[in-house]
Amino acid sequence: MYKPQTVEQYKIRQILEKRLVIEDLYIIPLSRNALMVEDKYGIRLAFSYQNAVIKETDIPKYLSDEQAKKHLRCLKATGQLPNEFTFEDITRWWMDNPSPLSHRQILGLGTHMYHHYLKNRLLKDEEAFNIAAQKRITEHQFKDLFLWYLNSHRQDCWLGWMGIDMMGELYGLIWKYGTLQSKFFLFYITQNSCKDRYRK
Repeated sequence: MYKPQTVEQYKIRQILEKRLVIEDLYIIPLSRNALMVEDKYGIRLAFSYQNAVIKETDIPKYLSDEQAKKHLRCLKATGQLPNEFTFEDITRWWMDNPSPLSHRQILGLGTHMYHHYLKNRLLKDEEAFNIAAQKRITEHQFKDLFLWYLNSHRQDCWLGWMGIDMMGELYGLIWKYGTLQSKFFLFYITQNSCKDRYRK
């Protein structure tokens, strides 16, 4: 779940909460002093906070997703954006460093997964294990689990699709693979396939 990272963002959110039903909207960061609201139809409005005044502002133009992937790989290859950063670390870096990438792009998320991130709290380790230990989980739970994995667990974990059988689509999670503390989980997803949608 995205929470305001600066005083300016917090001030904007306060006003939005008073004037809009924000539970029905996605609140998206644009910069240190700007937020954007988006509804389920894709209609967007952006607001900035400057000199103690909140006003509507233009929505920035970003790279295409294909260009963004190349730019993101370059940032990581040069060590500017290490892979082990958490979402919060990446967000702070993004706000402090001018970038042609949107917040969604710098996090490396697809639209479906990013919307889920904006609305839901990130799991703690034990919560992730409890979900993975179930034989069947919902697509919503899988998205929670996948965000947990992306949030600084890619270096010592593996999470992915393992195949399909009479029971449905099978996924696996290995925690701390290659160590004596490793844990292995297998589970099915009960709802429609999200194999293609959860990828970047």
